Amino acid sequence: MAKPKTDYDYAAAYMAKAFGSDPYDKKSKHWASRVPETTVNKAIGLGGRILKSQNHPTIDKTIDGEAAAGYSTYSTKDRKMWSKKSKKKGKR
Repeated sequence: MAKPKTDYDYAAAYMAKAFGSDPYDKKSKHWASRVPETTVNKAIGLGGRILKSQNHPTIDKTIDGEAAAGYSTYSTKDRKMWSKKSKKKGKR
């Protein structure tokens, strides 16, 4: 679960890193918006997980970027956001 006063789920990001998907880009000093859908990430339950909260200032850019890349986003009851390959590219 995201830290109480943050708009980014660092716990999930560090878990993904522990299993080989580092969401932090040292060169740009930027955290990724989503955990990639690798076999390992799917197995640990993080594949496609949007790491930004719904209150993050740039969540709209993330959702638009996911749509442009051919993914649709959805929220679960616990308010976590996910993305999955969409059949309709560019649709939000």
